[in-house]
Order: sequence, then C-alpha cells, then structure tokens
Amino acid sequence: MAEKMIALAPSATASSIRAFCPSKSSSFSGAVTTKSILYSRAAGAKEAFEQSGRAQVVATAQTHPNADDARRDALEMLRDHPEINVLIALNEPSGVGTARAVHQMQRADDLWLVAFDSNLETIDALQNGAVDALVVQNSYSMGYFGVQSAYRLLAGQGSSVNTDNIANAAVITRDNMFAMDNQRELFLFE
Repeated sequence: MAEKMIALAPSATASSIRAFCPSKSSSFSGAVTTKSILYSRAAGAKEAFEQSGRAQVVATAQTHPNADDARRDALEMLRDHPEINVLIALNEPSGVGTARAVHQMQRADDLWLVAFDSNLETIDALQNGAVDALVVQNSYSMGYFGVQSAYRLLAGQGSSVNTDNIANAAVITRDNMFAMDNQRELFLFE
C-alpha cells in the first residue's frame, strides 16, 4: 500500500483517525483555526498519528473559519506538498473549503478527505467522492445531556453528572451513509 501523506484542516476521536491511515508511514500537515476546540482536535489527531507510527507533521497553516479561506489554504498545502494523499478537515467550514479544493484540483481519486461535522455541501461531496468520510457528532445527545447535566449541577446533584465525554461521534462513509442511524446523524428530522 502507498504511503499516506496527511494534511489537517480543522474533530474526531483518536481511534477513528487511526482507522484512516492504514499504511506504515505517512506525513501530516495542518490548517487549524483559532478556536481552542479545534486546537484540541488537531492535537488529538496529531497524537493519534504519531502513536500509530504512520504519520509525521510536514507543514502547518492557520486558516480562518470560513470555506473560502480553507479552500485557499488547502490548495496552497496541496501545491506545496503534492505528495499529500490524506486531508483531515476538523470543522464544517474547513470541510466545505477542503472538499472544494480537492474537487478543483481533481484529486478525489488519489486523495482521502476526512471532514468533521456536516452540511448539505459536505454530504453531497461525500456522495460524489470529494469527501471519503465524515466524522459527525450527535448534536441531539450533546444538547440533551448538556441540559440534563446543567440541571443536575444547579439542583445540587453534581455527583450524578456524567463527567465522561457525552459527545458521541459517528464515522460516516459512502458505504454506510444510507443506513438509518447515519441518516439521523446527517439530516435533522422533525
């Protein structure tokens, strides 16, 4: 299997990121926005790659949290490092912009793009091949358990608050995007 070159554009778990990099040796570069949660996502991704022994950082860049800047920065990374064959976009705007860059450079067939969060454009890009996987958080659970935890804290029931990560994530690919559970993650149903 060919080496994987990784570029990071702004969230998934370390274990789900490891699954995308099956080769022995890879490189990694990053575009990270200024939000601290994205720094954490990037740090987690970087740590997962380093622990796997399949990646090394070759470049980093900061981008503003909008699709146009993410597209520009992804294009620049791909031009500066044409050996990159895996991109990770750690938030919705960077996913949109990075997918646009992959499409613009006609790299969908030789490059893997994993994007975090979703909207109609990234879902369309998943179906059409510019995106290979979406890491999608369960927003319903985040809202439900967040309010439940806040209520318990305010009611003096702090010891009953779940302090573990309550934000579950699903890795959705073209192969499983039409499964009903994944449809619920991708589309808001009333």
